[in-house]
Amino acid sequence: MGKFQIFTLAGAIVIVLLLFFGFEYKPNKIINLEKSRSNNLEVTGIENLIVTARESLSLEEMKTLEAMQAATKDSTVVSKIESTKAYASKWYELGYPVISAYYAEEVAKVDKSADSWAIAGTSYILGLKSSEQEKEKEFAFNRAITAFENAISLDPENVNHQINLSLVYVEKPLSDNPMKGILMLRDLNKKYPENASVMVQLARLAIKTGQWDRAQERLEQALKIDGNNRQANCLMAEVMTNKGESDLAKPFIDICNAE
Repeated sequence: MGKFQIFTLAGAIVIVLLLFFGFEYKPNKIINLEKSRSNNLEVTGIENLIVTARESLSLEEMKTLEAMQAATKDSTVVSKIESTKAYASKWYELGYPVISAYYAEEVAKVDKSADSWAIAGTSYILGLKSSEQEKEKEFAFNRAITAFENAISLDPENVNHQINLSLVYVEKPLSDNPMKGILMLRDLNKKYPENASVMVQLARLAIKTGQWDRAQERLEQALKIDGNNRQANCLMAEVMTNKGESDLAKPFIDICNAE
């Protein structure tokens, strides 16, 4: 076999092998395009939510939203934040909490404060609770986690951000770790035994499962720390009423209903 035939045969073998194993090497342009497509998956998600929402909106509502969206393009940071807040509020008013939460997140990206990220996360929790679509729930779930993680990184001493993060997992338990949210709350209770808010959330979970005595115990602990805690008083009123102790519920009801 001549040199030319050897080179030809070798070249053919290389081509066959490359075709068979699927070209492991990818030019940077293709890699960057794939990354771009991956990063745009969630953006497409919010766009789909907006498209679906618009099908149920009136012409007047559409015009109002378009005008408010145009205002969010303002170059001044303060003006952009305020107009985007208003735009988010309008979506919530119209009954689309997940879309509202998305724009609350846009505010947080500009404002860059722990409070803004916490508001975005809380907004996503509201969307998570109210949504009936699994894809929409998943979108809200993932975004809520990111929002509260950002809030925690900016303000690690604020226990409320950590509580709210645990509540995301409580609201939508992981299939491979369904107790994660509850365990996070228990860990916070060990770390901050004098925090009434942690105890209130643990009491709320006990109420959901009908553990009235356990809920009462948690709420009594919370009220020893903060007797005027409105959530604790409202829940204690509920516990006492369900235990058939309406007379004992009355003082808690009074504080619960106080402005």
